[in-house]
Amino acid sequence: MKVLLTGSTGQIGRGVLEKSLESPDITSIVVLTRRELPEAIRNHPKLSVIILKDFTSYPPEVLKELIDVDACIWSLGVLAANLTFEEKHRITIDYTFAFLEAWLKSKDTIPESQKKPARFLFVAGHFTRRNQELKIWFKAEQRLLGGRAQNQLIEYAEQRSSSLELFIINPAFVYTGFSLLSYLFPSISGELLSNAMLDVAVHGGELQILDNTALKARGVTGTHKKM
Repeated sequence: MKVLLTGSTGQIGRGVLEKSLESPDITSIVVLTRRELPEAIRNHPKLSVIILKDFTSYPPEVLKELIDVDACIWSLGVLAANLTFEEKHRITIDYTFAFLEAWLKSKDTIPESQKKPARFLFVAGHFTRRNQELKIWFKAEQRLLGGRAQNQLIEYAEQRSSSLELFIINPAFVYTGFSLLSYLFPSISGELLSNAMLDVAVHGGELQILDNTALKARGVTGTHKKM
């Protein structure tokens, strides 16, 4: 199976990349990134790295790499507090849909008899809000944008149900090692989250939206738990 990852320099993306490299189910990994990965990782035989400065534009040589990608785990976070609303919108929504359009278009070259739905995992977050009418006082722009992206993705996938399988990943606080905060707030370990996402990427599932509880359960029961 060929998987594409974004956000691989962040905490969540880095964890799922490491698990992907270990997984016998994943035979090929493409990392889409704006900067180079550490040398120790980028030389792995299963890994191809595409450095793309503009995530809204996909040249022919990149489209060629996307044709046989079976699943994508999209984990581009918006953490910097000094970003403008326009920059946050560009990263959260514009980048996401530009990729989806390019990815699905690349598969037009596949014969109909060989086509299967592309599987897209969108990593949002526990605190994003799909209800755009809510009054939110803490990180309102970011949380509402994440919710808006989910709403638009659900509608987009419904219109393309024969070619796209959508899964929305909503983890709570993600921690590695020991964390006192994990006892105080809704949380999930990075290992369990990576297990869960890879299991969904490989096998799909009935739940379209996986909250923290569902992710913890999938991380424990999924086939990737013993990697």
